Amino acid sequence: MVEVDTSAVTLSIDKCIVPLTPREVQVRDLMLTGQSYKEIGAALNISPRTVKFHAGTLYEKYGVSDRQMLTAKLSPGTVTRIARGRL
Repeated sequence: MVEVDTSAVTLSIDKCIVPLTPREVQVRDLMLTGQSYKEIGAALNISPRTVKFHAGTLYEKYGVSDRQMLTAKLSPGTVTRIARGRL
């Protein structure tokens, strides 16, 4: 069983506050570990298609177009800055 922080995180982009849902936080955290949509779905008991949907909303909220860009944007230390409203 994978334990994921489910607390909502707020991201500031261009002075706009964009909240992440608890499920988006779970999907994001597992995506950052390099797991596939299928693996993430199995860990969260949701379908890979639902994971892909959440990934799409994450890309939009973070202003990126793919997983590689999301990973680069959220390199170590960035998630901490986001949680503290410093991005």
